[in-house]
Amino acid sequence: MKVLKINAGSENFEEFISDDFGAVSYPLNYHLKMKTYDEPVYSAKNDVIISAGSLTSLGIPGTYRLIISGRSPQITTFFMSTLGGGSIELVSTGFSALHITGKAKSRKIIIVRNVKGKLSVEFKNIKSIPDDTIKFQKYLIKNYSSKFKGLKYRCLVIGKASEHTNMGAIHSVQIVNNKINYGSEGWAGRGGMGSLLLGGHNVAGIVFGGDYEDEKLFNPDEL
Repeated sequence: MKVLKINAGSENFEEFISDDFGAVSYPLNYHLKMKTYDEPVYSAKNDVIISAGSLTSLGIPGTYRLIISGRSPQITTFFMSTLGGGSIELVSTGFSALHITGKAKSRKIIIVRNVKGKLSVEFKNIKSIPDDTIKFQKYLIKNYSSKFKGLKYRCLVIGKASEHTNMGAIHSVQIVNNKINYGSEGWAGRGGMGSLLLGGHNVAGIVFGGDYEDEKLFNPDEL
């Protein structure tokens, strides 16, 4: 699995290949290895890992779910929360996992873009979180869509409850021609992953996309 590890505190990043092949095994084994169960739940070491399954690029319906993992602020143990769609845009960055660690000094939007093999990761300030997630999505599209002209991209945003509760969700929606495709909304609503992303890392949103196309192992029409 190819991983992009992003430190929200230092604003550095690194890419590497993990021996863990699965979208669940990588985050689970990482948290066990780092003994994050010994840390406070909102520790900057309680990393949030956003991953795609190995079948995503094959074009098979039902394989596009995005998996968001970390220690849940609600039950304080390792937890996986999923949302429909999103994996295709993640794979278009050339990575199967975005690994968020460290804590920013102020609230940030992280922008990941990979075009023609050139990777860029940017950190943008955001003063306040919009009242609802659709407004938040529109804010990101308005401000950052110019970076993704002609590309597949997606925005992940936290819900407003992430500021004050341990029940905050992460919202995503398909974007077509820089407009929201209503009816395609997805929520990683279980486990409080939005609360963890904000409380543990001070990250309010992530925008990612690119032009990378994974080599298909076989023709899905033959299945």
